[in-house]
Formats: sequence, structure tokens, C-alpha cells
Amino acid sequence: MKKFKTKKRRRSINAITMWISGFTVVIWAISMFCITIAAAQSFYSMLLSSSEQFDQQMYWVMTRFGGIFEDSMPGFKDYYILEALRGRSGWGFNPKFSNSFNVFRGENYVSQTAIMFYDGDRNILHESGDYVYFGYVNEDIWDMGDEERSLSGYAYFDLNDPVHDDAQYNPYGIFRSSYSENGFMHDMRVIRITGFMEGAMINPVKMCYLTEGLYRNTAARMEAAAGYRFEDSQDYTLSGLDRSGQLEWQTMFDYTDRTDNKDDIVTIYAIRPIYMSIYEAGGSVEYNEAQFDNLHDLLRRKGYETYFEHNNWMPNINKYSLSEIIIFSGRAIYGDRDFMSEPMPEPELIMLTAIWSRPLSIAISELRNVYIVTFIIAALSVLILRRVIKRNMTEPVEIINDGISTGWVNIAALRDDDISAWREPFELGEHYAKTLDVLRMNKNELTRLNTALDYAKAAEENRRQMVSNIAHELKTPLAIIHSYSEGLKERIAEEKREQYLDVILVESERMDTMVLEMLDLSRLEAGKVKLSRDDFSLTELVRNVLGKFDMAVKEKDLQITYDFTGDCIISADEARMSQAISNFAANAVKYTPRGGSISVKTYTQRGETGFSVKNDSEPFTQEQLFKIWDTFYRTDDSRTDKGTGLGLPIAKSIIELHGGECFVKNTTAGVEFGFTVR
Repeated sequence: MKKFKTKKRRRSINAITMWISGFTVVIWAISMFCITIAAAQSFYSMLLSSSEQFDQQMYWVMTRFGGIFEDSMPGFKDYYILEALRGRSGWGFNPKFSNSFNVFRGENYVSQTAIMFYDGDRNILHESGDYVYFGYVNEDIWDMGDEERSLSGYAYFDLNDPVHDDAQYNPYGIFRSSYSENGFMHDMRVIRITGFMEGAMINPVKMCYLTEGLYRNTAARMEAAAGYRFEDSQDYTLSGLDRSGQLEWQTMFDYTDRTDNKDDIVTIYAIRPIYMSIYEAGGSVEYNEAQFDNLHDLLRRKGYETYFEHNNWMPNINKYSLSEIIIFSGRAIYGDRDFMSEPMPEPELIMLTAIWSRPLSIAISELRNVYIVTFIIAALSVLILRRVIKRNMTEPVEIINDGISTGWVNIAALRDDDISAWREPFELGEHYAKTLDVLRMNKNELTRLNTALDYAKAAEENRRQMVSNIAHELKTPLAIIHSYSEGLKERIAEEKREQYLDVILVESERMDTMVLEMLDLSRLEAGKVKLSRDDFSLTELVRNVLGKFDMAVKEKDLQITYDFTGDCIISADEARMSQAISNFAANAVKYTPRGGSISVKTYTQRGETGFSVKNDSEPFTQEQLFKIWDTFYRTDDSRTDKGTGLGLPIAKSIIELHGGECFVKNTTAGVEFGFTVR
């Protein structure tokens, strides 16, 4: 015969949790995807709007003072071109100049910007990078002490100069390192630069500086020593302090001994120099299946040619998508602004700008906290939902399932209205309780029927034994009644007439009691007694039954001790249980010698409730223990007049009808009778 493997089935709560978790994760992922795309699209639109005006921002910064092409002062044009580059060409394009970016907290985003300036001959004048630019005075003005009121011109350092590769010799590397570590230029008052001038650019070979704090401390020291206000002196300026010999210049570097042509060296004083933010070119950029080192490289290689090929318009070099956006723009700047009635002149400057960014990456970065918080909320929601389902659905079902699998035991928790707030599990518990009551009634009926069946099987065998026992038990009282009746009839011993009548009445009452007990035992053994089950305290019942024997106990001077463990609630027929306990108690009181002791106990253990009574007496033999529950059996023939021999069999039948068991055993001081019921 083919055998089928039993499929291992997952627990309901685990399966429900798995499906809810999967569904929640899918919904969360879809929601986060839609939010991310919406945020990326919003950022894309705002970046595009602001980037299209980027060149206008640069142009405004560069031309804000006007007259940029006038030769009023050396280096004037270079100064304002660098001013336009400052803060607008760093790694991480800062979109704060557009109010629409405030929704993204006004932070710097992962972007690249690049700016290049060409002259009319298409030579690169300036491009995105690191510079130090400033207004300066020459030695003549410095010696005159007029550095605060007039300038000799404008100049700058180009920190991107790749000529010097040796970091120990390269002054720009030292300058960059010093600034990044100490930030001393925030307090810089003047730098004395010795080097070679090439237009507006100076290549320094020696640098010394004075800070604002050093200047103030020196002035305060001179005032304290001279006893007058330094501000009232003509030496109040830096140059004045320098001429007095009180200032101590701080040397940044000095490479004059390595310089060959010292005749062309000049010395200038940079007044409050401006340091451009360190420019990072950024990572590689891909465009039209070509790879470029960075955005600056793309602008250098493609921007200028495309600008002129498309008549000052560069549509083919722009790239728009949520994953990547590249926007280029160009602007021609003319020296003569009144050219409307003349032929278009050649531009003196051409400014090209470029912006690159990844809107989708920025949106993901911005929403990272949203991802974490929403995922935690989703996870907590799953756990809370799992708890609610477990408490209101799976736990009640598991309780009922365990109750059925263990023999339809009583589950008190299912009768509590708070076991489930949901209708179906609650109704299932109610139906279980009703079914349990029906099964209990059926179990009682089945017990009765089984008892009747056992009785029917043994009826024929017991009939002869019963008739024999009845004849034996009735023979003695009938013989006594017969003999005493004849004596009364023959008027023998008239003086004992009253005594004979008393004996006849006693034996008649004994026979009547025996017949009634025999009828009761017969009905019990035949299963014709219907039990009325109720919940009651076995301990309280025992206490009440033992109270009926107080007179007999006092007459024999017996000592009774009680050992009760709680109320010991049972479901049984209280009247019949009282009859059984009374028979056990009567047997103990009857056969305990005068002055002896009796111990009564009730207990509950391992799902069973029990009763026992111990009394002092001679121990039973094995044969006596085996026959003690037989009908009309007595352990001592001398005790024939003390009972019918039916008390213990009746008690045993009552207990068994309740589905319990009786027991008897010897103890160190006597014997112990008792029973247990479920």
C-alpha cells in the first residue's frame, strides 16, 4: 500500500506574519519609490530652473561695479573675474540663490560646476580653481603710509600652477596646507609678497604676513609704553608700526636663495587678501558615450567649439534626465556697450558655465531618514497587527485545538468575554463550551450505559452468588425471629416476653436495612441511577458529613485530625458523594478501638481530586485487601452483628459511577480507605 508523507504545515501566526510582512514591504517599497521619483522630479525642475540662470548670476557678480574693461587700475578686470568665480565654482553647487531650493533645507548637494573665461582671441583667461586675490600697494605707497587710502592695483596667486611638483618647494602647497589646518586668513590683515609679476598674477618666492590680532597687540603695547593714544599718532597705520620696528612679520616661506634672476623681483603688500574656497573638480562625467575626467574637462574639450559652432548657443551638449543632468550656457561680454547702431563687435570676454548633478541620487540621500523612519513604523505596525491577530484569532483557536486534542477538557479562559474582541473566535469559544457540556452529559450517560452493560454480563454469574449471600444473611435473623416467635406462642418464659419482642424488632429492622441497601446496590450496579452533577467543594462536604459522627466519636473517645488542601472543587452528584463518604467514615469510626485516632484528608493533584480516611486497627492480610469490596464480606465473623457488609460495596459503586476509583491499603498504624475522581 502506497504511503503518503505527512506535509509539514506552518503555524498560522507565522504564515500570517510572513504574508503581512511581505505585503507591507511591497507597499512600503512602492510608496518610497513614488516619493523618491516625485522628490527627484521636484529637485530636477528646481535645479533646471536655477541652472539656466547660472551664467546670469556669474555675469552679475562680475559686472556689478561697472567699468570692468576700463584700464583704471592694473588687474581690475582679473579681480572681478575671480570675484565671479569665488563661491560659484566649488564642489557641491550651492543652490541657495534660488528660493525654490529651500524645500531641501538649503544644503550643498553632490554636484559639479565649472566656469571658464576666454578673451577675444579664444585664449583662456581664468577657469574654475583655487586663487588668492587681493588689492595691493607697492613699496612706495607702503613707505608713505598711505596703504589705507590708495591701491597700486589688483593681483592674485594661482594655486593651480602645476609647475612645482615638489611639495617641499611648492609655496602653494604650503599655503593650502596652512590655511586648511589653521584658517589664519580669516584674521589676515596684510601679506608682504616678494616675487615675479606677470600681468595681474604674481609668483611669490617669499611671503610674510601680519594678523589683525598682532597689529592690535602691538598698538596696545606702544600706547602703554608711550602713555598716549596711538590713534592720535601718525604711526597709527600698519606701515607706521612697521617703520617703527615694532612689528614682527610672520614668515610663511622664503625661497629667495633658490631664485636665479633676482633683478626682476618685486615686493608688494596684499591688503586683506581673499582666499577662494578649495575647488574640487569632482568625478568622471559621461556624455554621448564618451568619458571625461570631470565636468571641467568636458567644458574645456567641448564647450568652446560648440559655443561658436551653434552661434552662441549650445543645445547639443545639454543632457537632461532624473539620473543625471548637465546644463551648459555661454555668454559673450563686450567692452563697448553702445553697439546697437554699429556692426556687432568681437566680444572681449566669453564666459562658459556648466552644472552637473544627479537629481535621483540627491533625492535618495535627502529621503534616507524618511526611509528609515517609515520602515521602522511599518515594522512596528506589522508587530502590532501580529499581536492583535494572535490574541484575537490564533490564540483562541490554539486553546480550543489543545482542548480537543487532550480529550475535550474544560477551558475556563474561553468563557471570559475578553478572550477575543472578534466575533468569530468568541462564538467559536462559546460553541466549544456548549459542546463541552453536551459531551459531559454524554460521558455520564456513556458511563451509566457501560456500567449497565458490565452488570448485564455479570448478572447471571452474580445472581446465584447474590441469592446465596442473601439467603445466608437472612437465615440468621429469620431463625432468631422464628425461634423467639415460637417461644412467645408457647408462652415460654413469660417474664422475658418484652425481651423477646425487642430482639424480634431489632432483627426485623436489621433485615429491613439490609434489604434497602441491597436494592440500592442492585440499582447502582445495574447503572439505573442517574447522577445529577453540580460543582461543589469536596472539603466542605467532608466537613459536614464528619460532623454527623460527633456523638459516636465522643462515646469512643476518638481523636480526629483533618488535612484539607483548599476547597477541592469537583463536578458530581453531591447526595451520592455524601453517601459514599458517610460509609467510609462510619466504617472508620466503627472499627477504630476506643481512644484511637482517625485522620481525614482531601487534596488535588495532577488533575485529580481525592479523599482518604485513616484509622487505627489491625492491618489487613492480602486476601482481605483483595476481598474487602465484595458484597457481604467481613474481615471478622465476630463483627457480623455490627453491619450488613454492604457499605463499602455501595461506596465503591457510587465512586465508579462518577468515573473515579476507590483504594484501600495498610498503614503503619492501621488501614486507609479513600477514592479519587476527575
